[in-house]
Amino acid sequence: MTTTRACKNTCGDICSNIGCIGMLLIGMFLITRLHMLHSAVMRMQAERENEAWLFEQCKRDDFYHNLKQHSSLCDDVNARAQDAVLLHAVREVIENTYMFQFEFCTKLLDNVLNFCGKHVFYVSIIMAVFLIMGPALLVPHWRRCMNTISDHKTRQLYNCPYGDLHYVNTHNADYEFRRLQRVTNVDY
Repeated sequence: MTTTRACKNTCGDICSNIGCIGMLLIGMFLITRLHMLHSAVMRMQAERENEAWLFEQCKRDDFYHNLKQHSSLCDDVNARAQDAVLLHAVREVIENTYMFQFEFCTKLLDNVLNFCGKHVFYVSIIMAVFLIMGPALLVPHWRRCMNTISDHKTRQLYNCPYGDLHYVNTHNADYEFRRLQRVTNVDY
């Protein structure tokens, strides 16, 4: 009785711990991206403030014509003044987000494929072991978790009128199965 209860609690604890760790990692990732976004917005606003004098000077015709072949500088300043700072900052954050060890995902995928191409035999042996042993190891744990969830839902639905201990002490699935077998095997 205590081992099944401990096993059920362990399954729930493992699932909740994995969820907490996942949420913590996602939260930390979002915080770093928000910091990158804030830094990019502040840098772009500072650039706009630095270009304010040039933007005002470019509005004057004599200044614009005196630049001659450098008049594209005024065009660039005018275009940047019309753009949305936040959208450019978001684009910069997306461009600077790398998944693993500051490498592009495509470069990482190329490295993995090159490694697999060089070591085909070992990779195929490892994949075969995972495909054979993975379900054998994971399915019992998954079934235990599903049974725990099912028992929890049953207790919620039927409200355990005599308490949780009564339900655990009196519920014997093996006994119920044998009793049902005897009823179905009776000859009429």
